[in-house]
Amino acid sequence: MPDFLKQNPQVEIQLFENFPRENEKNLLSGNIDCYIGQTPEAIDSSLDIVSNGGEKYYIVISPASPYYQAGKFILDPNELDLKELLQEPFVLSVPGSAIRHQVNGVFQRFHLEPKVVLESKSIITATSLAIHGMGLTISTASIIKRIGETPINLFPISHDLINVVFFIASRRGKTNQKP
Repeated sequence: MPDFLKQNPQVEIQLFENFPRENEKNLLSGNIDCYIGQTPEAIDSSLDIVSNGGEKYYIVISPASPYYQAGKFILDPNELDLKELLQEPFVLSVPGSAIRHQVNGVFQRFHLEPKVVLESKSIITATSLAIHGMGLTISTASIIKRIGETPINLFPISHDLINVVFFIASRRGKTNQKP
């Protein structure tokens, strides 16, 4: 965004942070000009979508967990049973968030109800709490790297089960208009 603003000094940016459905509703009603989010396949088909990259999800395992393996960082997906890990206590983002929607999908694929010990509006907070032994969590590398170095394991989750794809949505026909 800083580079964009340098190239487009006439543009004013206001940041609104809401749940995905609220952002989509505001975009469709014209209250906002664009919406930056994840999971573009869930967005109203009348919107223009530009996707830009994605990230892999991991289960964060702290040294407090019986599944922790000292001396390792990213575990081989065959080292642990994902269904077994999903039955452990979890710290998750609140229902309604984009990441929680995707995480719930993983639990549903295994016909499991998550054992939630704590929920947070911030995935950074949820990840930090998991790193410090509050339970497991599901997070991405970009979130995990924001938290100081600490011994943890990351158990990779298949892209087939959960994958974050970032996008920018705008109302149809509004994408490239000059001010």
